[in-house]
Amino acid sequence: MRIIHMRQLILFTAAVISSCPAIAQSGQTVDAQSQPRAPQRSENQQPASKAVPFPLQLEMRVPFEPTAFPNGARMHLLYELHLTNFANSPLYVSRIDVIDADAPAAEPPIATFQAEQLAAIFQSVGGNTPAGQNGGLAIPNGRTAVVFIYVSFDRGSHTPDRLVHRVMTTDSLATGAEIGTHHTSLHVLGPPLEGPDWLAQMARAMIPVTIIGAESSLSMAAP
Repeated sequence: MRIIHMRQLILFTAAVISSCPAIAQSGQTVDAQSQPRAPQRSENQQPASKAVPFPLQLEMRVPFEPTAFPNGARMHLLYELHLTNFANSPLYVSRIDVIDADAPAAEPPIATFQAEQLAAIFQSVGGNTPAGQNGGLAIPNGRTAVVFIYVSFDRGSHTPDRLVHRVMTTDSLATGAEIGTHHTSLHVLGPPLEGPDWLAQMARAMIPVTIIGAESSLSMAAP
């Protein structure tokens, strides 16, 4: 008899437990299918911000594409690279590479300017070029600097058809200002007069001459 009562008590207890709603664990809620949900975010709690890299606010342009010209055993390229800083703080340029735009990416630059070499060709517009961090040259915010690029090649070597520039600052870099190079044959100026023993001078002089027995003077180039 006692065994029967114990069985009835166990069955009653099991029925009561099964009829109760599911108990959620601390910090979680459950839906109708008893699936745990993640804790809800507080209204005042903001998601963790992720740092997004900001591009270098630098404009690079070449006003006139250069023409390759010969001189002796070398071919030469001379042109200006204009750098304008559109950031809210100064930029400190530490190095400039001139790259053959058609060459493989692994190929080294055809010219590199840094340190004293860069300082010699770097000119800030509207004022002196201030020294920057770690030897870099400063471009104040809102200002422009002009870099006078000079590159030479052996006369028999390949002169690139397109160039691109890579500017490195103390904390970033930018690539741009892709330009073409012209290979037009330059006109050669010959002597204005035929025959030997001519000397071109800039000065003019009053030289006395005799015309029909009378002494006079003519304005002519001095010999």
